[in-house]
Amino acid sequence: MSSKTTILESEIRFNQIESNSNLHILIIKNNKKSQTISLKEEIYSIGRSSKNSIIINSQQVSRIHGTLFKKIYPDTGQISYCLIDGEMNGKTSSNGIFVNSKQNYYYELKHGDVIEFSTAVRAIYQIIPLPLFLKQRKRILAGKSNSLFIKKLNFHTLDLAKVS
Repeated sequence: MSSKTTILESEIRFNQIESNSNLHILIIKNNKKSQTISLKEEIYSIGRSSKNSIIINSQQVSRIHGTLFKKIYPDTGQISYCLIDGEMNGKTSSNGIFVNSKQNYYYELKHGDVIEFSTAVRAIYQIIPLPLFLKQRKRILAGKSNSLFIKKLNFHTLDLAKVS
């Protein structure tokens, strides 16, 4: 079992999550290195500073390049994550943030969105229904079932390997 599998599985409390829950995942690719982050916190700072929640080791990325925050719809209980260019106080990053090739200061992320922090650093945001994740977690975490997984859900997405 890889450390990536162990880390992600340990973050998910299978017996405490309702069967209709979704996992929110951010996969960041930086010069052929990738990291998978299971999003669950209320807020994340993203950038190259070691003080950030999500650290991206690239000189093309600002110290605080962006901020992710959780949005909960009270009427449905649905969760989404929103991305802000720079800090919550309004200070933006040097090069901006592009989502699906369009520059954005604020963007509510949807499944399959591609985020560009720089020419060398990109990420994909995925919302995965928990029941399907539980069935196929080993294949998903090993990167072996992305296309099958996405086809089964009938989602539109981009393969991260094609994004770089």
